[in-house]
Amino acid sequence: AMPEGAADPILAALRGDVALEKGDGAAAEVAYTQAKGSPATAAHGAFGLARAKLRARQFDAAKAPLAEGLVLEPDNGTGRAMAAYLSAKTGGDVAAARKTLRELSAMSSRFGVERSRASYYLGVLSEEAGLPSPALHHMRDAVRHYPADAEASAAAKRLFQARFPGFSADGWLAGISKVRGSTAMDKVQTAEMEFARRNLPAALSQLNAATQEDTASARAQYSLGLLLVEVSEAEKAKAKLHFERAIAIDAE
Repeated sequence: AMPEGAADPILAALRGDVALEKGDGAAAEVAYTQAKGSPATAAHGAFGLARAKLRARQFDAAKAPLAEGLVLEPDNGTGRAMAAYLSAKTGGDVAAARKTLRELSAMSSRFGVERSRASYYLGVLSEEAGLPSPALHHMRDAVRHYPADAEASAAAKRLFQARFPGFSADGWLAGISKVRGSTAMDKVQTAEMEFARRNLPAALSQLNAATQEDTASARAQYSLGLLLVEVSEAEKAKAKLHFERAIAIDAE
């Protein structure tokens, strides 16, 4: 029997995001394929599946889901970034791909996750071309635009350590952006998925653990505040406290 909520396409999309963040490509592909089957989450599922294929360097397999996503959302910045990178990896004009990625990364009107993907792929192309300094620059931008991206953070840390051995990569990463994610991001994302399912006790348990594990995460404090608002009127005072903690950690 399927677990409760297994057929919900929104939950499937969230499961795909969590699995991809944890590096479980197989589970991500299963979840994204399910999400792709619903009109409500078809683009999310298609783009997620394409990203999982790109991460696995299955470039030909990434083409179909990416094309599906771009038909549904032709101006999706993450989709356009993946398309540019995929073109560069499959015989396309590398200079044109870089130009597209640079433009996406520089667009202040784009979401942070879109600008981050563009910067990340610029970093990958630079590293593959044997250019470690530009690669580190682009990966730094990827983290700055979207600190919660574990893939970009890991690449930035690896490049920094190779270029500056003996210096603290964690300290460098923490100082890149004003708003960072959380070292307990797996718990935060699991909680947000449970919250979407209205499984408030499970979400509360995960967020309590996240705020204890990473006391300097505005993201965890903010998510816990949102959850407590939904629990009961009596918990709203506690919610305000967590919102205030989030602001104290990151005033912006």
